[in-house]
Amino acid sequence: ELDTIHKSRDDDVYIATYQKSGTKWLQHILYELYDSPQGEKANINDAVPWIQEEAQDKIDAMLSPRIFKTHDRWDWIVKGDKIKYIYCYRNPKDVCCSYYNHIRRVLILSTLHSL
Repeated sequence: ELDTIHKSRDDDVYIATYQKSGTKWLQHILYELYDSPQGEKANINDAVPWIQEEAQDKIDAMLSPRIFKTHDRWDWIVKGDKIKYIYCYRNPKDVCCSYYNHIRRVLILSTLHSL
């Protein structure tokens, strides 16, 4: 479905990861390697957006090279001959521990907010 609504460019870069597998870490590395193509941003999520969450007009306004992130499956990602894809994976045991700690922090914060 994404490939029918998203117009990609030849110099686009897609970061694909499973949850808690280094998405944010990879965003920062690539953004620096590509010399901050969207300019200095206070939040890396503004510079490297989730492709599913941005409107096409905002995506079109981004300067090249554009870097996007996704947790989608390979067969759902936009394909192109010159587009670059980076898939980052992590040891499943480490993913489980990271996900567990993440959920635990979320639950603790939600409990504190309800007090």
